[in-house]
Amino acid sequence: MRRTKAIASGLTALALLLTSCGGSGTESTAIADESGIAAAEEYLASVSGNPDGIGIDIPLSKTPETGKYIILLLTGEPVAKAKSDAMAAAADALGWRYETIAVGATAEGPQQAMQSAIAKNPDGIHFSGFPSAAFGGAIAAAEEAGIPLLADSITEDKSGPIISTALDNGTQVANWGKMVAAQFIVDSKGVGQGATFTMSEYPNLVVWQESLAETVAEWCPACELTAVATPASDIGTKMPGSVVSTVQRDTGIEYAMSSIGDQTLGLAPALQAAGLSETNVLGETPSEANIEAIRAGTENGWTGFPTIILGWRVMDMWARYFNGDDLAEAEKALLPLQMITQDNLDDVSLTEEGNYYVGFADYADQFKALWKVS
Repeated sequence: MRRTKAIASGLTALALLLTSCGGSGTESTAIADESGIAAAEEYLASVSGNPDGIGIDIPLSKTPETGKYIILLLTGEPVAKAKSDAMAAAADALGWRYETIAVGATAEGPQQAMQSAIAKNPDGIHFSGFPSAAFGGAIAAAEEAGIPLLADSITEDKSGPIISTALDNGTQVANWGKMVAAQFIVDSKGVGQGATFTMSEYPNLVVWQESLAETVAEWCPACELTAVATPASDIGTKMPGSVVSTVQRDTGIEYAMSSIGDQTLGLAPALQAAGLSETNVLGETPSEANIEAIRAGTENGWTGFPTIILGWRVMDMWARYFNGDDLAEAEKALLPLQMITQDNLDDVSLTEEGNYYVGFADYADQFKALWKVS
């Protein structure tokens, strides 16, 4: 696997040259690969239509018992709050108790949150994004207490008390990286220069960056990428400056691609102030502002991240576990895939407020049918 590497120096960046022509501050003179562009166009067409379901159609063996108690270790990103709200709604449909514990923005934050959750003795604890190593001895403590754990958005296999790591895993995220790469290739007509931005604390987002780079290498030999990693704490603060400085260092960069829409908080005014408002912005997991920017034509496109469906899928996995159902088939089911651009935005399923991607409007009814609840 071609892997991007980070050079640590506050803002970490590495030029990933996918062409023998061009360079920093120059425009590439390489010739576009027409077959690669055609492949990217064909792939985009396959992921531009509306999903026809929630991604899973396997019913539970029986209606789950009511009264289960689930705790989510909640991180600070706005998208995490949206997913938590969805989990709360799903818990209500199941007749379960649901609670969150905030994860502090420190190295000790995940472990402390897990310890606090264990002390409440729930039926299960859910966490997202952090590798299990971030919790130190708290994973073993959960196992000793007999409390199962469920993780999403991580790249490691399940082990110990962790019953599943399949939701939003590396396979899922790699698809979103491929989708953004295809949009970049088609929009730049196969000769684009861009920068990808991710957060090194979350290995699954690094997978997104790597998949994007691999797809570009395959379909766009005349394209050029720069890979950048910044800490999650830079969201809304240092992140806009990081993007601006990256583009300023290499004036050939015309595309800024983010692994999560929250990274673009404050980016539009920062680019405008720097005279870089023509920079094309796209990525994975759009925020409300990203959806509005697509509608206004000021951002290029985003992969729809079905945050709400993911929240319900988490509770679906718990329901299957408590029932004693086999998780294997459910773990194979990917979340719905869709690339959102100005061309299809009017047909895309969003929340009533129009601020978050849903993907499939009748998700709640489909889940309740699988769970055998009304």
